[in-house]
Formats: sequence, C-alpha cells, structure tokens
Amino acid sequence: MKFFPKLLDSPDQKRILVVDDSPVLSHAYASALRAWGYTVDTAVDGLAALARLRSVRYHLVITDYEMPRCNGIEFLAKARLVIDTNALPPFILITGTPLKDLHGRLDGFVATFAKPIGIQELRHELAARIDNS
Repeated sequence: MKFFPKLLDSPDQKRILVVDDSPVLSHAYASALRAWGYTVDTAVDGLAALARLRSVRYHLVITDYEMPRCNGIEFLAKARLVIDTNALPPFILITGTPLKDLHGRLDGFVATFAKPIGIQELRHELAARIDNS
C-alpha cells in the first residue's frame, strides 16, 4: 500500500528532511537550512526517515549514505516502494564514500555530493531544485 503524505504548512513554505546519523552534521545542515527560511525535520537513519515520509510531505530530502540500520541508498529504495510516486520528493545524497565506489547505485538521486560539501554549494543546489517550484 502506497502512502500519500500531507503537506503540513502553507504551499509557499518549503519543508526539507535531513537524514544523517551524525548529530553534528545534522545540526549544521538543519541550522543553515532554517537560516535560509526552510522548515527542517531531521532523522538519524533511513528507517526513521521513512516513518516521517509516510506522514509528512517534503519538498526535498538530504540524506547521508553511511548510516546504521538503513543507508541512504536503501532508504531511497524503500521510499520508492511505500510512497506514492507523485508524493516522493527529490533526494540529494551526501557521502564520505568516494562517489566512484557508488557508481551504478545512484539512480534516483537528483544530486550527489562528496563530503565535505560547501554550504554555498548546497544552497545553490536547493535554489535549483525547490526554490522556484
């Protein structure tokens, strides 16, 4: 059964889900995103994030690759199985693993970044992906 999450805020407010098992990185991303005017939720791994996706509709998901229980690639695969395609937000993957090692497993991500990612690089990607939608 596919889920159809609901937008909780006004259509003009952009909601982003940040998924990272590192509290330091999760907080840093969330703080920057909030300073830029986004509403931000966080999750510590793909399974926790999947639960959020079932109930809240996000405009974008930023996920780490290496996480316990469910990595970023597995998270996207699971999300595709349970979230209606029309409600599935774009996914951005940020990883400390060399991107060449993940070749062929990145289908479905609108962008991939190697750590450390520059915060302005992330801001530029968000502007391109959701600010004008």
